[in-house]
Amino acid sequence: REGKGRERDEAERNGSRDRGIAMEGMTLDQLESLCERLYNAQDPIERRRAEEVLRVFSSSTEYASQCKAVLDASISPYAQVMASSSLLKMLTDDATPSHHAVGSHPASSLCLDVRHYILAYLARQGPRLQPFVAASMVQLLCRATKLGWFDDDAHRRIVEDCKKVFFFQDGSIPSMDQASMG
Repeated sequence: REGKGRERDEAERNGSRDRGIAMEGMTLDQLESLCERLYNAQDPIERRRAEEVLRVFSSSTEYASQCKAVLDASISPYAQVMASSSLLKMLTDDATPSHHAVGSHPASSLCLDVRHYILAYLARQGPRLQPFVAASMVQLLCRATKLGWFDDDAHRRIVEDCKKVFFFQDGSIPSMDQASMG
């Protein structure tokens, strides 16, 4: 816990804690606190209240940039999972035929955007992520790839793109120490 507090203090000194995060009248600290209550509250009423406030992040594709801002700025694994889960819900809901006219697939550009963002995010942050956060990010990457597979050939290069992110040039897998240094 002390290491996390030190990271947060350093981030605040560098002015990065609230970078891009001023949404729905919340600061990043308030958002992180709500996310922690969403995933850890013992009281179902408290959990439900947090869920109601945070639901807005998955309500529309207009919140995709805010979810990415949370991922970029937050060191809270609960906020990271909330943002990832919200993006996943956006992609899934936007790809549902009842959300748009026949023959129209507006999620196509969002899928590609999310795919590129998550690959870059995993390259930057992957080794430092909690395992449950990394799993959520990989699930989001897979969903974006699946939904966009027939819309853009970039999605079909997923194996090559993942090799660039997760492997060294010689094909070896970096250890946690090597990955966090590079």
